Amino acid sequence: MELKVIAKESLLSFVNRLLEDREVVGVRKREDGKYIFDRLENSEELCLNYDVTLLPPKKYFLPQRETLIRFEDKEGELSVEAVVESSPRVIIGVHPYDMAAINLLDKVFSRDKKDANYLKKREDTLIIGTDVKNPSPYAFYESVGSDTREGFDLFFTEMGKSYVVETGSQKGEELLKYGDFKKATAREENEFKNIKKQRKGLSLERRLNFLSHDLPHLLGEKLEHPVWEEKSSRCLSCGSCIMVCPTCYCFDVQDEMDMSLTAGERFRQWDGCLLTDFARVATGENFRKDIKSRYQHRFYRKGKYIPEKFGMIGCVGCGRCASACLADIADPVEIYNALL
Repeated sequence: MELKVIAKESLLSFVNRLLEDREVVGVRKREDGKYIFDRLENSEELCLNYDVTLLPPKKYFLPQRETLIRFEDKEGELSVEAVVESSPRVIIGVHPYDMAAINLLDKVFSRDKKDANYLKKREDTLIIGTDVKNPSPYAFYESVGSDTREGFDLFFTEMGKSYVVETGSQKGEELLKYGDFKKATAREENEFKNIKKQRKGLSLERRLNFLSHDLPHLLGEKLEHPVWEEKSSRCLSCGSCIMVCPTCYCFDVQDEMDMSLTAGERFRQWDGCLLTDFARVATGENFRKDIKSRYQHRFYRKGKYIPEKFGMIGCVGCGRCASACLADIADPVEIYNALL
């Protein structure tokens, strides 16, 4: 793979040229100092030197609410139309842990019954990543092996007054025509290697006290550990932790009629295991009606069920859940380490 380099002042023109061709999503800083992924109007809105966004880029592949089917009664005959809405898009500034989460979602939605809506959005989206210079104080992504370069179309590493660019796909290679990219010199390649070494370990101040691949076995032996009762007794069942998680992919499906009662749509929206009615079925029974069972299920799903099915831990160490939790009981590092 041939490394490329682009000067920082040339990055703005690169983004502006992309904006002329398709939708561009990037990281923006809000007035309250928080960071979000949002559609860019111009290149000056883009911020690559951030810690973590409020919501992951998952929302562009699995939207908070998404129409699946539209239906209408046309003079006594029912017309049903499957809806798959997608358009060309570039997402700039994705951190490695969020890429690891997207890689997991790719497996989830492409196995068994393939999800056409997710896969179409994924196909139409190019991802430009950037390295982490200022990790969130809650981050532990290196401890769970989520410091990945896999899945990106392009990856930018800041180096002084320029960015070193790694190409991850043919589609990424084609994006280079939009900017003033030059071949990296031998000196720049050596400096790039040194920077990668320096930034390795930035999130290791917070880490699991065991190898992450041992987590499913550990959980299998700790079903009755007192930490579940202790922490869940303070859980508010608000769902904040699951709504900001980049690997939560559960959703609810509902039908909604319009005012005429002759047409409507079927849509899906985010749902999650911490919410009170998540495990309630049509006859009224709730298979996880107590808080403890819901709280415990979340950690078992991330650390045992998902790894056993997909071969990847369901937590990428972004730290969003710990940051969002009002009761301060959602931190995976604290909970999993307490099981030892």
